[in-house]
Amino acid sequence: MILRQLSVAQVEIPLRERSRPLLFLLAVGGASLLLAAETTLVGTVLSFQTPSTGRMILTLDPDDPQLQYGLWQAYKDTDPAEGVKHLRRATELSPYSRFYWDELASACESKGDTLCADRATERLLKLCPLAPYYHQMAAQSYLRKNRLDESVAQFRRLLELDSTYATVAWGSLQPVLKPDVVFEKLLADSADSAIKVGYVDFLSAQGDNDAAWRIWRLVAADPRPFPFSSAQPYLERLIELGRIEEAAHVWQDIERLGIVKSSGADERDRLIFNGDFEQLPL
Repeated sequence: MILRQLSVAQVEIPLRERSRPLLFLLAVGGASLLLAAETTLVGTVLSFQTPSTGRMILTLDPDDPQLQYGLWQAYKDTDPAEGVKHLRRATELSPYSRFYWDELASACESKGDTLCADRATERLLKLCPLAPYYHQMAAQSYLRKNRLDESVAQFRRLLELDSTYATVAWGSLQPVLKPDVVFEKLLADSADSAIKVGYVDFLSAQGDNDAAWRIWRLVAADPRPFPFSSAQPYLERLIELGRIEEAAHVWQDIERLGIVKSSGADERDRLIFNGDFEQLPL
């Protein structure tokens, strides 16, 4: 590293020799200048004003990944191909840094180098297998290349790690796969019934109520319960749209699964007095 290479040799100066005070001052001054230069270089390695400045500094320590990254930054707007060479070198010098691999994946993707982008993405997945973002990045990259099976596999893993990415996954696959296929490939085997109900609501919100109803029937056939709050938006939308028969079936399924307490016949007969509408008015 620069800090090691810019070491200052100790200079022995016989202070008793009055004839050499100037040499002493020059030596001390030179050391101070070198140390100041070192501090300045370390503080600005990532902000070269020009590529030529970066190349000059790189000669001091060509095996410093930060300097290689700094040259990528300097070149990326004027000569991206040259910049990527330095970015690749940074990943070689620091192969366990996800920061450099992340930059390389994005850079290669933007210049259409799919082989490079895929290699960088695969490296990121190995370095950070539990980071949801990299699975999302891989899934969308595969999707753009029409590698559907690989894309679906990454989206499925993404949802296993973090279900908050669900709408991103569903929205990405919506143009290329039918809703029933998305459910089968991403959600059918999931133990999380709430995310399945969320997909039903997602489809309904997108205006595909026929598909939403088909998938609801699959979800309702699973005995595993889910929070009422996950089904409530779908139920309310069905009522708003006037799909009363479907809304009635949804409510009955919710009761059957024990998600809400089933009211007795007498209570049903007196729903008009139920100010909270805890039972669906039919």
